[in-house]
Amino acid sequence: MNYVEVTYESIIRRAGPFHRNLLTELRKARKVYFVDPGLRNALLDDYNDLEKRADAGIVMENFVLNERSTSVRLHYWRTTSKAEVDFVSQGARLVIPIEVKFRRFDRPKVERSLRSFIHEYKPHASLVMTRDFWGERDVEETKVSFVPICYA
Repeated sequence: MNYVEVTYESIIRRAGPFHRNLLTELRKARKVYFVDPGLRNALLDDYNDLEKRADAGIVMENFVLNERSTSVRLHYWRTTSKAEVDFVSQGARLVIPIEVKFRRFDRPKVERSLRSFIHEYKPHASLVMTRDFWGERDVEETKVSFVPICYA
């Protein structure tokens, strides 16, 4: 690795796509997140509270990636029909889709994209990181847990 690559990796993190076919994975674009979200805020010149930001969901997605990627490898999942799951945690035998939803929930609602992933890959568990909502719901054979982002 040269100096530019080392510098680049200390500023951003990349999440590659989740696919069962490695050749497909290598051809897909990676999503980019900042290690220090303050740098992102400075580049955008936006220091507003999350309540006032149009990009609050993206900021929280970046937070979840930074918190969880230290212990597991994270990918994202997207289909050609634009169904997308924010992150997929992949271990040796365990695949867990993770959605980040920074909005208020009054009931445990599982959106269509996550349902598509569950139908396709049949994971044992799934995680929806929420603003402040706790809950559980079963979708097919998958237990979907709703947990506040602060517990990422």
